Amino acid sequence: EEFSLETIVLPHSLEKISLAYNRLQILDARLFSHLTHLTEIDLRHNLLKRILPQLLVGRTIYLDSNPLECQCTPES
Repeated sequence: EEFSLETIVLPHSLEKISLAYNRLQILDARLFSHLTHLTEIDLRHNLLKRILPQLLVGRTIYLDSNPLECQCTPES
Protein backbone atom coordinates (compact mmCIF):
# COMPACT_ATOMS: atom_id res chain seq x y z
CA GLU A 1 0.00 0.00 0.00
CA GLU A 2 3.02 2.29 0.28
CA PHE A 3 5.82 2.86 -2.20
CA SER A 4 8.54 4.95 -0.57
CA LEU A 5 12.28 5.44 -0.14
CA GLU A 6 12.19 2.95 2.73
CA THR A 7 10.69 0.16 0.64
CA ILE A 8 12.54 0.26 -2.71
CA VAL A 9 15.48 1.66 -4.69
CA LEU A 10 14.98 2.18 -8.41
CA PRO A 11 17.77 1.95 -11.02
CA HIS A 12 18.92 5.24 -12.60
CA SER A 13 18.37 3.88 -16.13
CA LEU A 14 14.66 3.19 -15.59
CA GLU A 15 12.51 4.52 -18.45
CA LYS A 16 9.05 3.07 -17.69
CA ILE A 17 7.47 1.64 -14.57
CA SER A 18 4.10 0.07 -13.91
CA LEU A 19 2.72 0.18 -10.38
CA ALA A 20 -0.84 -0.55 -11.53
CA TYR A 21 -3.17 -2.75 -9.46
CA ASN A 22 -1.19 -2.48 -6.23
CA ARG A 23 -3.66 -0.76 -3.86
CA LEU A 24 -1.12 2.03 -3.36
CA GLN A 25 -2.31 4.78 -1.04
CA ILE A 26 0.98 6.65 -0.67
CA LEU A 27 3.54 7.36 -3.36
CA ASP A 28 6.73 9.17 -2.41
CA ALA A 29 7.58 11.31 -5.45
CA ARG A 30 11.19 11.62 -4.24
CA LEU A 31 11.69 8.05 -5.49
CA PHE A 32 11.56 9.35 -9.04
CA SER A 33 13.43 12.67 -8.70
CA HIS A 34 16.82 11.24 -9.74
CA LEU A 35 15.42 9.20 -12.65
CA THR A 36 16.24 11.45 -15.59
CA HIS A 37 15.30 8.79 -18.17
CA LEU A 38 11.88 8.00 -16.67
CA THR A 39 9.18 9.00 -19.15
CA GLU A 40 6.20 6.84 -18.20
CA ILE A 41 4.56 5.85 -14.89
CA ASP A 42 1.48 3.63 -14.79
CA LEU A 43 -0.45 4.14 -11.56
CA ARG A 44 -3.87 2.90 -12.71
CA HIS A 45 -6.20 1.07 -10.34
CA ASN A 46 -4.68 2.10 -7.02
CA LEU A 47 -6.04 4.01 -4.04
CA LEU A 48 -4.12 7.26 -4.55
CA LYS A 49 -5.88 10.43 -3.42
CA ARG A 50 -3.10 12.93 -4.19
CA ILE A 51 -0.21 13.21 -6.62
CA LEU A 52 2.58 15.74 -6.20
CA PRO A 53 2.87 18.03 -9.26
CA GLN A 54 6.64 17.43 -9.59
CA LEU A 55 5.89 13.78 -10.37
CA LEU A 56 3.92 14.81 -13.45
CA VAL A 57 6.34 17.21 -15.11
CA GLY A 58 7.79 15.85 -18.36
CA ARG A 59 6.26 12.39 -17.92
CA THR A 60 3.27 10.43 -19.10
CA ILE A 61 1.31 9.35 -16.03
CA TYR A 62 -1.65 6.97 -16.15
CA LEU A 63 -4.01 7.59 -13.21
CA ASP A 64 -7.30 5.93 -14.21
CA SER A 65 -9.34 4.38 -11.39
CA ASN A 66 -7.80 6.24 -8.45
CA PRO A 67 -9.94 8.20 -5.96
CA LEU A 68 -8.01 11.41 -6.64
CA GLU A 69 -9.13 14.49 -4.73
CA CYS A 70 -8.93 17.60 -6.83
CA GLN A 71 -7.57 20.54 -4.85
CA CYS A 72 -8.07 22.97 -7.69
CA THR A 73 -9.22 26.54 -7.28
CA PRO A 74 -11.93 27.97 -9.51
CA GLU A 75 -10.75 30.42 -12.15
CA SER A 76 -11.84 34.00 -11.66
